[in-house]
Amino acid sequence: SKGSERYNIITDLYRIGAYDEHDRLADNLLAANGDLMTTVARLGEALKQGKTVTQNIFTQLEEANESARKNAAIRRAVRKTVNRKVMIKKETTHKAVSGKKNIYRNKG
Repeated sequence: SKGSERYNIITDLYRIGAYDEHDRLADNLLAANGDLMTTVARLGEALKQGKTVTQNIFTQLEEANESARKNAAIRRAVRKTVNRKVMIKKETTHKAVSGKKNIYRNKG
C-alpha cells in the first residue's frame, strides 16, 4: 500500500542519517500505536483461522449426525425384518402346536 511505501522511504532516509535523531513523546505514542495495530491484525488473522477450525468441527459433527441417522434407520429396518420373521415363526409354531393339541383333545 502507499502508506507502507512511504514508511519504508522514511525509515530508509532515517537510517542513512537524513533526519536528526530525536525522542519525543509522540514518537513513543506512534510506536505503541503501530504495535497495537500489528497485534490487532494478528488477532484478526487468528480469529479467521479459529472460525475456519470451528466451521470444520461443525461440518464433521453434521456428517457424524447424518451417519448416525442412517445407521439408526438401518437398525430399525433390520429389527422390523427380524421381528417379522420371529412373528411368522411363532405363528407357524403356534398353529402346529394348536393343531396337535386339538388332535389330543379329540382323542381324549
